[in-house]
Amino acid sequence: MAQMLIIDDERSFHRPENTGTTIYARNNKEAIHVLMTMDFFEVSLDHDLGPNSEIRPLVQWIVNMKDFLWKAGLRYIYIHSMNPVGVDWIEKTLANTDFHIMRITLNQLGIVYDYRT
Repeated sequence: MAQMLIIDDERSFHRPENTGTTIYARNNKEAIHVLMTMDFFEVSLDHDLGPNSEIRPLVQWIVNMKDFLWKAGLRYIYIHSMNPVGVDWIEKTLANTDFHIMRITLNQLGIVYDYRT
């Protein structure tokens, strides 16, 4: 089954059963480590990653590593951020990659989320 990486600093998600494994990264450093050591079919990005942190360095890294990530099986990058300026930037930055980029709500993936406690 396909694995999905969700990069979000606050929320935990519950995917429907039988849709694969979900792995979380709470910051850019964790996300890069996980993407270098595991294969993912799908990644979902939140733009704002806590106080004074955002996803932009990771998105630039994805662009630089696109061939490696494609060979590892990554095909879909979802953007689930509520920051419209950030979402626009992510879409524009990833536009020239071969990944399928989709702006989504988490409900579109059948995901229910809870804020971390």
